[in-house]
Amino acid sequence: MRKVLAMLIVGGLVAGLVSAGFAAEAAKPKVKIYKEWDFTKSGVVDEWAEVMKNNLEAQDSAKSLKLETTGPDPYIFFPEAGFAAEEFPFIVIKMKGSKASAEMTHQIYFATEDMPDLGEDKVVIVKIKKDQALFNIDMKKCKNWTGNLTVLRLDPFSGVEEVGNITEIESIKIASGPIE
Repeated sequence: MRKVLAMLIVGGLVAGLVSAGFAAEAAKPKVKIYKEWDFTKSGVVDEWAEVMKNNLEAQDSAKSLKLETTGPDPYIFFPEAGFAAEEFPFIVIKMKGSKASAEMTHQIYFATEDMPDLGEDKVVIVKIKKDQALFNIDMKKCKNWTGNLTVLRLDPFSGVEEVGNITEIESIKIASGPIE
């Protein structure tokens, strides 16, 4: 009888823990996506072909947006940036660089309706870890990430080895939270 009672108690505890786990998972807020560019899909690279860029040659490799750095200070503007900063504070980028190193960074500059100029007061700098490919960039790290965004600019793999670097971007998402 004790054995049966113990099994019922343990079974009830396990069931309760499992239910709590499902409830906790269900309670997680769903990440909203404002915009996604999946460069593995046909035609998506075309959206980025005509944007302003500096010292970058853009190519469609059928798997990614491939950018070759041809000079110092490489950057590329996002083709779209009209959203509320507070609602979508994460820029999630899946990319790799041929010369990626710990001395390099990614930088995302932005401008808003109230602060229309790009500058060092509106940038988030991300240190690169060796072999890192997914970057969940929390733009709230910059106190000026507020209001309505008008411009976003990515400076990929900036640093000592930037010239000659080949960056391959698989996807970019503007999201309400981090994405695994």
